[in-house]
Parts: sequence; structure tokens; C-alpha cells
Amino acid sequence: MLTDEEKALKYPRKVEGWNVFDTVLVNIVSIPMWQAVSWFLAAIGTFVAGFTGYSAVQALILTVFVFLAVPMWRFFIFETLFESRPYITERNEDYWDKEVYAGRFLFRFIIFWFIVLFACLQQWEFTVTDFVIVSTYDHAVLCVLWIMTDLCFAVYHQFNHVYNYKRHKWHHTLAKPTALQPCEFFGFGVYDATGHVVCFLIASVITYYGMFTYNSHQFWMGCIQWIIAGQIHHGGKDVDANIIVGLEFLRRAAGFKITMPYLHDLHHSETHCNFGMTGFGDVLYGFCAEMPLAELRALNQEKDSKRAKVTVTTTNKTD
Repeated sequence: MLTDEEKALKYPRKVEGWNVFDTVLVNIVSIPMWQAVSWFLAAIGTFVAGFTGYSAVQALILTVFVFLAVPMWRFFIFETLFESRPYITERNEDYWDKEVYAGRFLFRFIIFWFIVLFACLQQWEFTVTDFVIVSTYDHAVLCVLWIMTDLCFAVYHQFNHVYNYKRHKWHHTLAKPTALQPCEFFGFGVYDATGHVVCFLIASVITYYGMFTYNSHQFWMGCIQWIIAGQIHHGGKDVDANIIVGLEFLRRAAGFKITMPYLHDLHHSETHCNFGMTGFGDVLYGFCAEMPLAELRALNQEKDSKRAKVTVTTTNKTD
């Protein structure tokens, strides 16, 4: 039997299986969205081509764009596209602390991403100036880049929980996040959030030299995808929010039966599991959990009890 405390932690179990309509819908809206991002990057590259000190101008424009895109796309998916869907567990739907949002998120987010993007632009030439159509092959490359980044990120994220939780715990003050909350806040330093970018850079190098080459356009699209979509799963609803085109189909083909927002919501309440953003790394490294620890323990105790009864019954029959 679960205690009252364990019952409070218990999550509803998924029984309906894969909602293919959700996945198709999210992919349909994601394709033009990433096409718009591609053209926006080309517009930036074309606009600043004649500027002296163009790296700072590009970094400023990209920072403002990312600052707006991250919460807006999360809000669009969870509170517009799937507005009628219930939250996984009860939470305050109207939470919007302007003081917290401004103090924890706005200023530090802008300053941090300006520094990161400026540093990246100093090291990697931003040559995205062609207004191209994002092809199926481009989306395949971006999907692989995302998975490779997540394999690195799952390890880094787990490291933060074990060795850097003093800083990372600020992110987990949102135990039941919604799309209206400043989920991008990672503490008062830049160490935690910087690791997100480092994971992408490591994965991009491994992919480029170990798997296949890609162009500057695909690199910067992958970078922007990791920044925007890396925070998309904080919506608190059991819906498909994978805006990386084709990724959810790969997850389902690999055997995953639970959405990433559900798994990541579980991560925020439990903190000991589901450190990745695809599930692949969690399964590979042994971090994956589909239910709260209290519920898992209760089920294991129930199974052990049944086994013990079967053993006793078998022994009595033998005697």
C-alpha cells in the first residue's frame, strides 16, 4: 500500500498509447517554423555583412531572437496548440511572478546568451546568407545533431545533480513547471547553462569528424534548435512537444511509449532520473524512469510479496 505521502507523488499512468495525431500536428507546425528560422538567420547574415565588428551585432540580434523564441514557442505548444489538455499533475495555471521572471530570467538570460553567442561568432564564422529551403536531408542532419547533443547533455545534466546541485537546484525550484514560468533560469552563475552550449559544440565536433560533414547553415540551425527546443519540455502537459522534425517518430520506433514532457516533468519532481531530452541517453546510461520512485518501490514490493506467496504455496504442495 502507498502511504499518503507516496500517493501525493503518484503520477497517472499512460494507457492510451501513442497519440499519432499530436506528433503529426507538431511536425506540421514545426517545418514552417524552422524554415522561418533559417531565413531569419540568412537575413541576419546578409544584414550585418557590411558592419565593422559584425560579431557583436549578430550576437545582439540572435540574443534578442532567442530570448523571445524560447518562451513563445513553449507557450504556443502547451497553451495554444494543446490548450485544452490537462496538466500532468495539479499546478497553478495562472502562475506568473513578474519579479521572479525579471530578476531570475530576463537580465541574466540576455547577458549570458549575448556572451555565449558573441564567443561562438568569434570562433566560428557565421556565413549563413543563402535563403535556402530546409530540405528533408537538412532535417535528418539536425535530428542526428540533436540526438548526439542529448547523449552528451544527459551525462552533463546528471553530473550537475550529483556534483553541482548547489547551483543547479535553482532550476528545480520549479518542481511543477508550466509554459508560463522562467524555466531557463539556471542559477546565479553561468557554469550550469554554459554546459548546454559546450554539449552542443562537443556533439557537433563528434558528428562532423566521426559521422558526416555538414555546412555552416546546418551548424547554426542546430545551435538555435538546441537553445530553443532544449527548454520546450517544461510545459507540464503529457503531449508531444518534440519540435525537432522527425525526432518523435524515431523515439517511437525505438520503443519509447511516453512523451518527453511527461518524462521531464517527472525529472523535476523526482530529480534522480530522466536527465536527457530524448530518452536515448537515459536508457543508454541507466537514468530512465517512467514512474515516481515511490510508485516503483510500491510495485516492486507488491511483486516481491506475490513471489513470496507463490514460493510458500509451491513449498507446501511439495511437502
